[in-house]
Amino acid sequence: MLDGHVPPLRDRRSDLSLLFNHFFRKFVGEAGELRMGPAAWAALMRHSFPGNVSELEHAVHHAVVMSQGGTIGVEHLPAEIGGRGAPAVETESRMRPLAESMKNFERQRLLLALNATDGVEFKAAQLLRISRKALWEKLKLHHITSSARRNRRATALEAADVRRSHLGDLEGRCAARHDPGGQAVLR
Repeated sequence: MLDGHVPPLRDRRSDLSLLFNHFFRKFVGEAGELRMGPAAWAALMRHSFPGNVSELEHAVHHAVVMSQGGTIGVEHLPAEIGGRGAPAVETESRMRPLAESMKNFERQRLLLALNATDGVEFKAAQLLRISRKALWEKLKLHHITSSARRNRRATALEAADVRRSHLGDLEGRCAARHDPGGQAVLR
């Protein structure tokens, strides 16, 4: 074990962007594009992070889920960082039905789990703590195709094309070997 002193995050503001980027990549993968509004970044810089790095990790995860792939704004950060009190209640005209909100939340969690596991569904199911069958059903419900499944499907389609081309060659050879009476000629 090494003894060492690591100052709290509030004393290492220069590390904030590096850590934020690390956690962002952890939750959305390398392909995700980080877009953040200036007000959100200013709120992060003002916050003292009493929970240290784990609080920052939670804030990034929260922002990724709430922004749904768009630009992260101050409204996507946890209330204690964004400087808001309790979240504003949606007006009746703007409120989405609960089923729609739950479906959107579930879809985002599925995408995050697949990104975190590089599309490996078995690992995504473990991460979500559900069975592989339950994951498969949810992916089907949300019309999500993981990269691993796409790769397996592409490989299967290529193999089927090879089989079809071999069958076509075989049929052509068999047709050429039929005698005029309709009998196959075996050699």
